[in-house]
Amino acid sequence: MSFVRLLILLGATLPAQTTSAPASPRELDDLIVQLGAPREAVRRSATEAIVALGESTYGPLREAFARTSQFEVKRRIQQVVEQIYLQTRFGPPSAFLGIQLQAIAPPASKPGEDPDIIYILVSEVIPGTAAEAAGIKRDDVIMRLNGEPIRTLEGRLPSLQDWIRKQKPGASCALQIRRGGTIMDKEVILRGRPIRAMQVSDAAEIERVRQALQSFSDWWRTEFDPQRTLDVSSPSADDPNWRLKPDGKLR
Repeated sequence: MSFVRLLILLGATLPAQTTSAPASPRELDDLIVQLGAPREAVRRSATEAIVALGESTYGPLREAFARTSQFEVKRRIQQVVEQIYLQTRFGPPSAFLGIQLQAIAPPASKPGEDPDIIYILVSEVIPGTAAEAAGIKRDDVIMRLNGEPIRTLEGRLPSLQDWIRKQKPGASCALQIRRGGTIMDKEVILRGRPIRAMQVSDAAEIERVRQALQSFSDWWRTEFDPQRTLDVSSPSADDPNWRLKPDGKLR
């Protein structure tokens, strides 16, 4: 993924820098082992826990990277280290739902209804995000947020975006969704915005992100992978676009 793929998704601007928490060696060892777990939910939980421990995890992660022969574990270690490295520069992530959206008009409105009320058409669900975990799908229509209609604020910003940008990862919300002819309610636990999907406002911030990603790449090669054992251009098994045929070959 190119650094310029700064997705216009639900989120906020760059937060302030934070410090790291100390790590428990036994807890950290267990979490690193879980990076190779067969269940995606276990791997994701371990990733989030290690990232929360911060820079104190670099030494054990470096040892685990050198020790393991499993490509996917190496890749996940690299992803964890990248998140920690960038969070020390940009701070913790903002809340993130993980959809690309399009504001649409509701069905024929009745006289006297608020003309600013809109619906949100989900044009894409980003893999690995809160939206995917909640079961939101492409072409779903979000009708209400926490029991209230969604409105256009000041003629441009949907109230759904405005609400999410004020939250922190872990906050929950209730979405009323129409899927075809069925109306359903979804409880969503917001996750953190990935660094590569940060929403930035100007060229200077884009350049700041670009420089940070380049800095990480150089630092990673020096500190973790001088032999370049990890081919970062190879697909990950966690990538939904990566699949195996029954014969074991990629398609």
